[in-house]
Amino acid sequence: ALAPRPVIASAPASARYRSTMTVRLKSTPGPIVRAALVRLGSATHAQDQEQRYFPLRLRSASATTVSLTAPSGAGVAPPGYYMLFVIDKYGVPSIAKMVRIGA
Repeated sequence: ALAPRPVIASAPASARYRSTMTVRLKSTPGPIVRAALVRLGSATHAQDQEQRYFPLRLRSASATTVSLTAPSGAGVAPPGYYMLFVIDKYGVPSIAKMVRIGA
């Protein structure tokens, strides 16, 4: 049997560097303890230089809302589109929401 996943009800379509992102949750089987961004891949000749995993700092988390800090700058998270995941205490990730990160 599959574990129930946290469900993101809404997330910002875009976020500026160092800003606070508020994510609304529809449901979650356990408390949210982590969040991360995963950059979309861009494969060329079997090489993918674009894909990155960037853990986000949780500012606060409740059963219905998670407050996150966006990456600090382009040096760690180049501007562009990322998949945003929230992860519960059991290690189960949500289905991603797309967010554009940039200046």
